[in-house]
Amino acid sequence: MIAVSPLPGTGVDIDKTPSNIQTLSSSDLARNGAPSVIGALDSQLGSLNINDDLDDPYQPNILLRGFEASPVLGTPQGVAVYENGARINEAFGETVNWDLIPDLAVRRLDVFLRAEFELADDFDLYHRLLALGDIARLDEPLTVYRWHAHNTTYGNEDRQNANAVKVLRTAYAGWLGADAETAARLVVRHLSDRKPVHGAATLEQLGCCLERLLDGFCAAHCGASADRQRIRAVGGEIWWRTVRASVRAGAPGLLGQYRRRPGLAADFRPPPVDQMASLAIGVVRSGRRRAASPG
Repeated sequence: MIAVSPLPGTGVDIDKTPSNIQTLSSSDLARNGAPSVIGALDSQLGSLNINDDLDDPYQPNILLRGFEASPVLGTPQGVAVYENGARINEAFGETVNWDLIPDLAVRRLDVFLRAEFELADDFDLYHRLLALGDIARLDEPLTVYRWHAHNTTYGNEDRQNANAVKVLRTAYAGWLGADAETAARLVVRHLSDRKPVHGAATLEQLGCCLERLLDGFCAAHCGASADRQRIRAVGGEIWWRTVRASVRAGAPGLLGQYRRRPGLAADFRPPPVDQMASLAIGVVRSGRRRAASPG
């Protein structure tokens, strides 16, 4: 059970909670010596970073998948912290004073992460939430993601992708049945990792999966016709970017694959300049590859 308030009768079965939950016991908190909530969070949980903005080890900033819990007034707080079912974020500024949590008295610590989906736990959370409610599109950017050579994606790509495949396989099962595993692997490799598709057969297989996913998604989540058209336009744009990446990687003959999936292409028209530029780049790269090949 997850106690969300001190009032009785408010517990929620863990299997019905649309969140990734990981629990640390009192022995986990004392694994490295004296009990320490901050130390246990830092050393035993993935997807969690600790910064020392105040130069005070007892008052750190904790960043959980982009959401922050900080003692610094003015910091946009994104994590709610509960002690014995009572919320301990301060009333003014929603700050969290970590030094007021009695480490010796903590028996259990619940964090909304799930170890088996480490590095893809936010991915898992989004799909579980989607199963319980509707979606909304926000055009305003809410956060900035810094992409650099030391990103977790680069250092743990194989493990992250394997867990992402597990998430998508479960999410796709209701729409694709036995093809869910194949679709999940194709989506992670060519959409998430943006690896170009080099063969017509693989691109055709991916397009078929995307078309079926789009139909299933719209049937489940797009009640209004305007929402359906908007989602289909986004699906068409994703399909065009996938085809364009393959063409620009040196396979200009794959350009025609875009129109072979009318369910994806009907609501999105790629700019003619983009099509011509992609075709020209693909021809040049294909020519260079042939010139460099022996014999």
